[in-house]
Amino acid sequence: GSEASARDGAMFRWAAAPRGGSLRPCNPTHFACFGCSGMVWYRVLVGVSSTTKNWRYCLVILLAAARVGSAQLFSFGAKAGVPITNFLEGPVNAYTSYTYKPSVNPYIIGATAEVHLPFGFGIEIDALYRHFGYSGGPYTADKTTTGDWEFPGLVKYRFPGKALRPFADAGLAVDTLTGSTQTYFLVRIDNMFFSNTLSDPLEMQKRTIVGFVAGAGLDLHTWHMHFLPELRYTRWKDQHFLNSVPTVLSSNQNQVEFLLGITF
Repeated sequence: GSEASARDGAMFRWAAAPRGGSLRPCNPTHFACFGCSGMVWYRVLVGVSSTTKNWRYCLVILLAAARVGSAQLFSFGAKAGVPITNFLEGPVNAYTSYTYKPSVNPYIIGATAEVHLPFGFGIEIDALYRHFGYSGGPYTADKTTTGDWEFPGLVKYRFPGKALRPFADAGLAVDTLTGSTQTYFLVRIDNMFFSNTLSDPLEMQKRTIVGFVAGAGLDLHTWHMHFLPELRYTRWKDQHFLNSVPTVLSSNQNQVEFLLGITF
């Protein structure tokens, strides 16, 4: 009856107080109370007229804010993979008759982190490590080993979906050699051997290079984890290694690899 209507109206007038604050009356025309945690929006919505147009604006703002608030802002994890193309090329040279034999460990391992942005976009930064080397060359028992760190920075876009979302990414990468050593042995005219060790291999042209990166893959979300298989291509601007004799030893400027990321 009239008593119930008055009681309900009083509850509406007092229910719009912010969470954690004291109750205060409000104008019933203000769209400030619609259950659960909606009361926290009191200060945002107080003063908005009760016209149908403004109510629709309020609903759009609240739904967008709830969507952004529920999305995960930051994720991190591990990434591993295998190279598909050779990192080094070292065929037999017809002019010198000596051979470079590349030896690349068949793994890539590292860490990944991503900042998630609205509308399916994100910014990803990786730190990927590989180890490789080569033997042979103009000296006897020439052996070179080096570590390699690659730091891609990518802009990623996830296509709409639920548990399975395709994605594409592109950006730039910096690649730098670390811990390089080259040991070679020489034979003197009197048949005496001596060895020498270098931290900068003779064939190394640039320790740090940059390149363009592009990739595509899938984002599988399950058990609070994301599994991200990806095929990635990198075009390097320069070469780490380039022998003075053409086609003897060179870095491959076209790099293709398969990567699998696991993030939380």
